[in-house]
Amino acid sequence: EENIKEGAKSYGNPLVKSGLAVRNRIVGVINQSLPEQQAGLLSGMLIGYREGLSEDVQEAFSDAGLSHIMAVSGANVAFIAVPLLFVFKKMRLKQKASNIIVIGVLVFFTFITGFEPSVLRAVIMAVVVLAGQILRTEPDIYTSLAFAAMLLLLANPYTLFHIGFQLSFAATLSLVLFSKNIKNLLHFKFLPGFIADVLAATLAAQVGVLPISAFYFNKVSVISFLSNLIVVPVVEIITIAGSLMAILGQFSLFLSRVIGYVNCTFLSF
Repeated sequence: EENIKEGAKSYGNPLVKSGLAVRNRIVGVINQSLPEQQAGLLSGMLIGYREGLSEDVQEAFSDAGLSHIMAVSGANVAFIAVPLLFVFKKMRLKQKASNIIVIGVLVFFTFITGFEPSVLRAVIMAVVVLAGQILRTEPDIYTSLAFAAMLLLLANPYTLFHIGFQLSFAATLSLVLFSKNIKNLLHFKFLPGFIADVLAATLAAQVGVLPISAFYFNKVSVISFLSNLIVVPVVEIITIAGSLMAILGQFSLFLSRVIGYVNCTFLSF
């Protein structure tokens, strides 16, 4: 004990501290606006915070092939970037300025989510696309995906063995490779276009995800295709409503709870 000396005080990275503070505020608002399990699910979907979900619920999601629902993903990045770009366009802000602002927001979002590999992958790819628009160059999906993987692995080579990294890149790559061909096979008169799109995307992503899930969890959900087809359309509603709850709840817990009454129905479903 005599050899222990007090070191210099470290105040930490201000961006990390700010990200954690925003993360805690979001979780606090959601916890006060929804029942325990629904709040845990929404926190996982919005910012990757899964502490509120019981093991039984997580196991049920895994058995149904819906584990990805409980995690923040590239869809969250799209739900942030697309509305912001739309608003900035309506405000007649120059594309260069709007893209730079959106890039800044997305980078800060990675701090809020705790640097989830799936979020980092999506943010890097989004930044490549937005930066390409500023530089007047046409981005390539495969190049963007490879660039994202290289950056993450250069920063930490052990990320290669992170299941979130493997699932995220496998799902994205298989989605790009197979979704169009699968959709072409689903051209039935009785099948609406929207359902065909969702089904094609779900099947394409599962092609890449299933082998990894089987390897790590020693099981494959035989109903995952059906469960994803039912749940995926609802996820968009939950995420948008949840984002509104998280934002409005910083100013008025009442407004967050009002939206929460509706969102709780979808989360329970």
